[in-house]
Amino acid sequence: MVDKYRIGICIAAVTFLLFFTTPIVHDFRIGHFAYFLIFIQIIFFNDIIFYNSYKFLKKLFIIISVFAIVFWVLNAMGVPLIYYKCTPAFRTESVLDNYRIYGPVLSLYRGNMPIGGGIERICGVFAEPGHFGIYIGLMLAIEKFNFYEKRNLLLLITGFLTFSTAFYGIFCLGVLYKLLKYKRITTDIIRIVAVLFFTAITLLFFSDRFVETIYGRVVENKREEVSGVVDLLDNRVPDSHITKFESFIHSHDALVGLGYDNDEMVGTNWRGVVYRFGIIGTVIMLLLIFSIARKGSMKYGFLLAAIALLIVAHRAYLMFSPAIYMMLLTAVYVNRTKESFIIKIEGLDK
Repeated sequence: MVDKYRIGICIAAVTFLLFFTTPIVHDFRIGHFAYFLIFIQIIFFNDIIFYNSYKFLKKLFIIISVFAIVFWVLNAMGVPLIYYKCTPAFRTESVLDNYRIYGPVLSLYRGNMPIGGGIERICGVFAEPGHFGIYIGLMLAIEKFNFYEKRNLLLLITGFLTFSTAFYGIFCLGVLYKLLKYKRITTDIIRIVAVLFFTAITLLFFSDRFVETIYGRVVENKREEVSGVVDLLDNRVPDSHITKFESFIHSHDALVGLGYDNDEMVGTNWRGVVYRFGIIGTVIMLLLIFSIARKGSMKYGFLLAAIALLIVAHRAYLMFSPAIYMMLLTAVYVNRTKESFIIKIEGLDK
């Protein structure tokens, strides 16, 4: 299926592919190049294919979430569990980083302590709790944060137990979206606040471990004062990198960046995108995001764009492959399919 919307995304995606994955500007990245070629083809799939594929993906996430919560509760209760310990080479943050694989799910540890300290953070089958939290947040965005459905409540609790700053940010954007859409506090919002409140009260039994996990890991050994979102993100970046970035942005390299394989700048923060791919690369990335998010209602488009920008700011390296863009595109196509179903049903009722 070809229309102006899909053609616009295709043009943005091809531009992204040429700039980010080919040796025209930087190095040839064959993996990302192949992924984006597939993504460009998928753009033109029929909406119903996206809808059916999403239903399967959601069932998979529900199964993973159930297992993740069960093992999390057992660990929290101190039940001895059999696990396989794996120390991956790609965990460069610390030589102590290791995974405990329980079978259907895993957990990330630093030495003998859960990553971030305190209590264990749910990872599901992902490399980090933050990754799982981001994808759960995107899935809830596809659902338009409808918590009348019990499965979405399960995803909400799982996302909460990832203790992911990004998930909490996406959740807040979702609540803001519902407030702007309905212009009142709905029973749906009361429902999710109640669920999170009782979940938090339960976790307070862990006392200092809970506080350390949900808050202390963000500001520990960093700046003592956090006055806003910018400070919260900057707390995850060494001062030396911020100073280096300020020098870089005024140099002649700022236009196209210094290339992907550059370890001089942290890759999680938005500065990592600009440092590696310059102002031009950053603009191309934003164009791809907004070319996808512009379809449908303005409020929903702003929600998708805001979530994508939050991911750029918090886990920028996830935006170098097409997975996040695919989730954003799925959100548009799935909700467009749902709307067409509603229109057909209403037409039959008349």
